[in-house]
Amino acid sequence: MCWRMRSKRGAMSMSLEWEWEKLADKSVVCYKMNYPYAVFYCHTFTKTRTYMIPLVGADGSKAKAMSACHSDRSAWHPKHVAFKVLNVKPGTVPVCHFVHNNAMVWIPK
Repeated sequence: MCWRMRSKRGAMSMSLEWEWEKLADKSVVCYKMNYPYAVFYCHTFTKTRTYMIPLVGADGSKAKAMSACHSDRSAWHPKHVAFKVLNVKPGTVPVCHFVHNNAMVWIPK
């Protein structure tokens, strides 16, 4: 699988390696909020798996990214943007996304 992403440094082509490392079946995710001091919004989901995904750049550079896969999204609002983008209905397929770099993920040992 290959895609292009944009950053402040310009566009970059990346590809996924298929040997994903499953880290946990449950986790707590905390996002930094926009306050002048440290404030985090933390939450957890049931039926969510966390993966570490190896990435390889077109120039051979390597990185790892964390992904969350929500296996049961039947409780999400039917008009959630993820369903529109993926063209799926709630509760039919897992919804996966990369974890933003301003987030912390807590997983059990």
